[in-house]
Parts: sequence; structure tokens; C-alpha cells
Amino acid sequence: MVETPETLEAARREFVDIMEEGALVDAAAVVGAFEGFTRIADATGIPTESPKLKVTKGFRTNLGIDGFAGSHNVVDFTFPDD
Repeated sequence: MVETPETLEAARREFVDIMEEGALVDAAAVVGAFEGFTRIADATGIPTESPKLKVTKGFRTNLGIDGFAGSHNVVDFTFPDD
């Protein structure tokens, strides 16, 4: 994790030195795609499965995620097998 623009640039240079520039572009594309997938899931109200809700309860509470605008789509849904 980086905290300043300078440390971010240093981390990028180190990554490129080790993995080459194409790998940095690929990694950025994967991160961007997953961000998009999350936004699509949130926008359509796709619920999270009950086992995942149980496992993630602590960190969702600590991060305040259950207070996000669309969180009711995730936590207020009951699957038929619950």
C-alpha cells in the first residue's frame, strides 16, 4: 500500500523492473474490470450469498460497508435455502 504520489511512482517502477511494462498494463486492466463488475452487480442489486455475508460481517461492519446506499440489496435478501 502506498501513501504518497512518490511512493506510488516508486512502486510502479519496481513493478515494471520486475515484471515489465506490459504486466503493469495487464494488472491495471484486471483491476479496472473487477471494479466494473462490482459496479454492475451493485447497480443490478445482485445479492451476496448467505455464507459470504456471515464470513464478511466483521469487516463489513468495521468498514461501514453496510451503510452504503445500495447495501440493502445485499443484506436484506433471503435465499430460499436459508
